[in-house]
Amino acid sequence: MQKRRVQAFALAAVLAGSAMAANAARAADDESKWCRNGLFPSQQQDIGLARTVGASRIYFYNDAGTTDGCPRVDKSCRDRSYLITGQEVLVSKRVPGFACAYYPSKNGGSAGWIEEDRLAREAGRPDPHPPLSAWRGKWISDPNSISLSVSKGKLVGSGQAYYRTAETENDGEFDGTAAPQGNHVVFAAGSGQDDCRVSMVLVGPYLVVDDNNACGGMNVTFRGVYRRK
Repeated sequence: MQKRRVQAFALAAVLAGSAMAANAARAADDESKWCRNGLFPSQQQDIGLARTVGASRIYFYNDAGTTDGCPRVDKSCRDRSYLITGQEVLVSKRVPGFACAYYPSKNGGSAGWIEEDRLAREAGRPDPHPPLSAWRGKWISDPNSISLSVSKGKLVGSGQAYYRTAETENDGEFDGTAAPQGNHVVFAAGSGQDDCRVSMVLVGPYLVVDDNNACGGMNVTFRGVYRRK
């Protein structure tokens, strides 16, 4: 009897482990289908430019984290936000039939899945090796700002970021010098996990910025899509 109990416990442990592995795989698959404002700047691989095409409205579709089974062409997945033909968007990762797109606007921008056949790629990929002068200037993603200048063949960067509520205001900053690798540059205060690290990709007239959430007070981040002032 004791032996059967041990075998039963072992089988239960195996089944529980399999279920946990399956749940982890599903979660990873769902996250691969996430496309939203706060996450878009972190998806810095393969970012390019495109323009919307077609006479009808070009809708954003929700991701799997918002509605199960999305994105798909269905009213249950369709967001109320939409674009019209000829508007420029940033595009990053893809899933079958859709591209993760971000439309920069004065109101902070909108991100979501757009049907791939509603995007024309004539805008093409960004310059993979832009000159240093292309980075120079003051870049804004309200209320944050980043200033980039050139000195001795490198970029000199500094930035200020803020998190504001009715009750409090937290801020953060970075300063540093770094050499771009293609259209990507990283400013790092040190090599430790808790040291501020700011990563930037230059995509045409946009600066796509991510950080490691270690550059200031609580909830302060440089993450965003910046435009030159």
